[in-house]
Amino acid sequence: MKKTVARLICKFGAQLCAVAMVIAPLVSDICRNKYYQPEEPEGFEVFANEHRVS
Repeated sequence: MKKTVARLICKFGAQLCAVAMVIAPLVSDICRNKYYQPEEPEGFEVFANEHRVS
């Protein structure tokens, strides 16, 4: 199995790399839209200022 995978990577390595370069930006856009920044809780800014390490 290892030899087969190595042969496939050697044979189609350039095409695999090209496909990865095309897919990577698309996936990051999809993941970015999937998650959101939650609303900041009340009093968080005061809490952060009180507990800031200088």
